[in-house]
Amino acid sequence: MDHFLPVVDNIDNLHRLFQLMICALEAKFHDFLGSIFMELELGSGDMGQYFTPYSVQSLMARMLIPGIKETIDREGFATISDPACGSAGMIVAYAECLLEADINPSAHLFASCIDIDPIAADMAFIQLSLLGIAAEVVTGNTLTMQLSRVRYTPVYYLNGFEEKLNAQRRIKAMLDFMRGTQKAA
Repeated sequence: MDHFLPVVDNIDNLHRLFQLMICALEAKFHDFLGSIFMELELGSGDMGQYFTPYSVQSLMARMLIPGIKETIDREGFATISDPACGSAGMIVAYAECLLEADINPSAHLFASCIDIDPIAADMAFIQLSLLGIAAEVVTGNTLTMQLSRVRYTPVYYLNGFEEKLNAQRRIKAMLDFMRGTQKAA
């Protein structure tokens, strides 16, 4: 029976680590898992994994925010894509900017994230899920479009983003069609 003790201890440790991560993300928006990943020197320079400080991610997100209210008024939500998302720190920073602008990112933001590293994609999925951000998180190569895994965060389903995205595609297709027929006339 003693051989089960290490497993139980490891499970207890995992529970404690998960609780700490939740507490850290509740305290303030930041790239918690990305900073831990790089602090432990788990990143691979050969894969181009370099941690972007959250202050830089926040600055870049603030550069994308102008005009966001108009986009949301027009389309109902905003989309953002990160083709090399790492642990999704840029998406987290963008969601924080939306909150500061009194916009609920859970209801008005869809993120599309891809990373070639399965660990990075897992970190992105965990952080975005815990922060309530609707997202598609893909493990795959953005350049070759070889994809091995696609996951959607719980808020994607809870807030009906599949239908919202389908409606947006239909409207854009109709607008493109109408513009094409006007040019032909």
